[in-house]
Amino acid sequence: ASRLRGIAPPGIAPPGHRASGASRLRGTTPPGHRALRGIAPSGASRPPGHRAAGVRAAGAARSLLGAHFVLPHVIANHRGKCPDPEPVAWHCDGYSWHTIELRHLMMFYLPQACTPDMGPTEFVPGSHFLGGTSHLVHHYGNIVGTAKATGAAGTVLLTEPTLWHRRSRTRTSGPVRHLLKYHCWRQSPPVRDWVIEEGFDPAAHPEQLMMGAPLSYRRNVQDCHDAAELFLWLCGRHDEFEPLGGPGWPCPVGPSLRQFGIPPSLQV
Repeated sequence: ASRLRGIAPPGIAPPGHRASGASRLRGTTPPGHRALRGIAPSGASRPPGHRAAGVRAAGAARSLLGAHFVLPHVIANHRGKCPDPEPVAWHCDGYSWHTIELRHLMMFYLPQACTPDMGPTEFVPGSHFLGGTSHLVHHYGNIVGTAKATGAAGTVLLTEPTLWHRRSRTRTSGPVRHLLKYHCWRQSPPVRDWVIEEGFDPAAHPEQLMMGAPLSYRRNVQDCHDAAELFLWLCGRHDEFEPLGGPGWPCPVGPSLRQFGIPPSLQV
């Protein structure tokens, strides 16, 4: 926390900066359909610096990375000058790789309130399923359906490391915009031991796995296929993923139909 002097308001430090407790927390946020989009926001629900914000962020990381996940050993401060009319090019970080296995999280912490005019980091939800590397995506301009890392001081975003992202255009004059970035890593095999989100049933309602327009950039229902595979991997049941094609699971054909091919662990 002492390294944040001059950047963060008093009492603010990245959730999980204390090693004690973070890796021992039982999950409080399940990796449901929002997490499978690649972005799981965990905003500070109380005044900045309140302990609850860190607990929520640590619980979300625990749900996605399993027990005893590794805390960050390096924290980078991405400074954005205001104003700056030119955004950074779209990219994926060079040390990330595309895989269905969620082995680590790329996390962002807002030590100050950030508005859309301050050039927040911008993400393309679902792009971790597209497989595009930086040299294939950096020439794109504005993309429909993006999400920006805005929020109150103390807001935390947990993201899939291969998401396309960039610093967006800054339209305001003022102080430097700060953004702390760090990573946490999985140490234990995936298992479905998190608190299950009420109403989330990918067996009966696989449409919950869909991105939906305008956040889908591929052929119809491909998002369901990839998100279902990731979900089963997080459950420790990847061996059950056997997509059949057509209207078989996980194709969203309607809640009134009992689909063929539902994995055994998801059947009631």
